[in-house]
Amino acid sequence: MSRKASGLKAWIIQRITSLLVAAGVLLFALKLLASPPEGVMQWRAWLSMSGITVLVLLVLFALLWHAWIGMRDVFIDYVHAQSWRLTLLSLLAVYLAACALWGLFIMLGVFVQG
Repeated sequence: MSRKASGLKAWIIQRITSLLVAAGVLLFALKLLASPPEGVMQWRAWLSMSGITVLVLLVLFALLWHAWIGMRDVFIDYVHAQSWRLTLLSLLAVYLAACALWGLFIMLGVFVQG
C-alpha cells in the first residue's frame, strides 16, 4: 500500500470514528433528557443492559481509535526528531491502552453488579 493510500485509510477511519462518537454522545444526551437516572442504582441498571453496554464500549473504542490516529498524525507531522516521536507515540499508546482497560473495568463492574 502506498503512503498516499495509507493516509486516505487513516482519514476514512477518522471520519467513521467521529460519526460513531457523535452518534453515541447524541443518544446518551437524548436518554438523559428523556428520563435521567435519579441514582446510582438506576445508572447501573441502565448501563447493565447488554445493548447499552455494547454501545458504550463501541463508542469508547471508537473514541480511543480516533484519538490515536489524530495524535499520531500530529506527532508525525510536527515532531521531527525520530527519538522524540517514538517516545511520544509510545507514551500515547500506553495512555490509550490504560484508558481502554479502565473503561472495560468500569463496564465490567457495572455489568456484574447491575
